[in-house]
Amino acid sequence: MGMISEQYLDLLEHLEIFVFSYGENFKYFNKNPLDYKIKHQNYFDCTKTSSKSFYNLLTQMDAITFGDQGMAMEGWMYFDCSAMPGSIVGLGIKQENIPQVLRDKIIIPDSYSGIVPVSMFIAIPMVGDRWFGHNLSSLKSILGSSFSGLGLLTKAIGVEVMKIKSMFGATQWGSPAIHIHSQLDDMELITSNTPVHTHENSFCYKSNYTTEKMIKALSGTKRISKEFDLMMDDFDLKSQLNLQSKIEKGERFFINSRPIHNNSKVTYSIKQLHL
Repeated sequence: MGMISEQYLDLLEHLEIFVFSYGENFKYFNKNPLDYKIKHQNYFDCTKTSSKSFYNLLTQMDAITFGDQGMAMEGWMYFDCSAMPGSIVGLGIKQENIPQVLRDKIIIPDSYSGIVPVSMFIAIPMVGDRWFGHNLSSLKSILGSSFSGLGLLTKAIGVEVMKIKSMFGATQWGSPAIHIHSQLDDMELITSNTPVHTHENSFCYKSNYTTEKMIKALSGTKRISKEFDLMMDDFDLKSQLNLQSKIEKGERFFINSRPIHNNSKVTYSIKQLHL
């Protein structure tokens, strides 16, 4: 489709889109994200017993990706904080195509014949016509280089399915997910250091999305800007706190480019909005 690169078209050729949410929510979603139709059997209603096996696979995937960080979700969070108020959207693989390296990591019930999730994006509606991105994860690190770009594709599709135009999110400085978020759009810093959080080095951001931006993000061209007001290291606490003080005074700052790697050092291009 259009400007989407072969890398992502190939992933869409071999994977299937799924939606895990409350059945009444389905009618509000885009059923053809990026012109790819979501198959009927890949809608999972979180209030139905028939969805339990798929839910168990989601929890296994989350444990693999976030368990070692102490950030894996407890079961009730899938229902209370994800599927009922919002949705879990991702990509899954048919069982006959699952590589052995993944079979060694997950337990698939003998009675289950559906797709196995390999990525997910969770978003929750906020007050007003806005959303909060709660979770983005994939098993790319296990699946290997042939699944490169899985995280970015998953978020772009999730944004399209849920028709998200204005989205907030929280992540940690140094997180590889920033490469994904900043590829989709500039990230306005709502906080640069977040004391009301388990991880104080978290920052909160806001981005504005359109279908055109999603397609451009998947074009294969990296969003790199040479215009910036300051460059900040990923563990520069002093600069984080300095920015936070300015933000609280009403100044506005944006991460306007993908992170820049120089050996083991990661820096962020930050642009100030001058009114």
